[in-house]
Amino acid sequence: MMHIAFCTDTNYIIPTGVAMISVCENNKEEIITFHLVITDEATDNIDIKEKVKPLLDIAAKYSKMANVYRMPESRISEFVCNGEVHVSTTAFSRIFLPEILDSSIKKVLYLDCDLVCDGSLSDLWNITLPEDCPIGAIVDSNYASPRMHQIAEIPSTAKYINSGVLLMNLDCWRNNNYIDLSVNVALDKRFPMLDQDLLNHLFYENILYLPIKYNMQIVTLLDGIDNCHIDMAYYEEIKDACINPIIIHYQSANKPWKLEKCPYKEKWQKYYELSIWKESPFSEVTTRFDRSYIYEEIESSYWSDPTLFKTEAYSYMRFFKAATKLKNKKIIVKLVSFLLDSFSSIIELIYAIKTNK
Repeated sequence: MMHIAFCTDTNYIIPTGVAMISVCENNKEEIITFHLVITDEATDNIDIKEKVKPLLDIAAKYSKMANVYRMPESRISEFVCNGEVHVSTTAFSRIFLPEILDSSIKKVLYLDCDLVCDGSLSDLWNITLPEDCPIGAIVDSNYASPRMHQIAEIPSTAKYINSGVLLMNLDCWRNNNYIDLSVNVALDKRFPMLDQDLLNHLFYENILYLPIKYNMQIVTLLDGIDNCHIDMAYYEEIKDACINPIIIHYQSANKPWKLEKCPYKEKWQKYYELSIWKESPFSEVTTRFDRSYIYEEIESSYWSDPTLFKTEAYSYMRFFKAATKLKNKKIIVKLVSFLLDSFSSIIELIYAIKTNK
């Protein structure tokens, strides 16, 4: 029995469905149970049941099983102080899988919703995690970046991982109380890359590194393999993964339903056209901007050293959210200038946001 988990909300049903179809199409002989964790906090159960029905129908069509869960209210409340959300519960929902899933389930393959599977997952699922190893993961496309290491507070010799594909040792999490530890550290550190920085920070010494073909991140192709922070030890493996990826991960803002030209767009579109949404325009795939790149707060310890973000493209959505919340035209104008000038005015923008000028 293969256990695969997606953590999503009702605004992201279509990408989740496309991901499920891609898994099913390439693993027709596998016995699979999908675990769908719905993270909407203010939607009633009847509304959620109606909206996730297409996902249940996908599982049934391929003779797979599917279970739907809600994020525990007790856990959501831990991220709320005086009525304000301090950390995105959606982004961190995967760390609660050891608690949400039945104790009889010892291992789960967690997948982000903005990906497709284009091959068999059997070999990946059959990898044995050591008893004391909490996760198996794939290195990030910029895993050797000194800046990523500094932000996650890990040694420069560590390999920074991407959290979009995780093989999770659930018993290891349960036995070591890693959920409570994760919540406490998340609230304390306020990492900009949320759960990804958190997992690197907590487990960099005890991660089982998985083949890159199981999380081929398209940023590698958009930025160019020679421009990513990688070392020669992974160069050939990354090139091979580009040619024969098993899981294609459309991370960052580079979604195939948003960009006219996107690496492996035809792969995503192939599975999209097998769905009930195939007649819908791409503009309706998600009903709001991808939550992965919207952060709940702009205030964190990292503002004390804004040079950390001077050239980091992944940071711009923090400023977008801040600008729209503040409804300050001067800041929004600065944001547009910032984007058009390839992030050259980031220091000025940070100052404007902090001072609300």
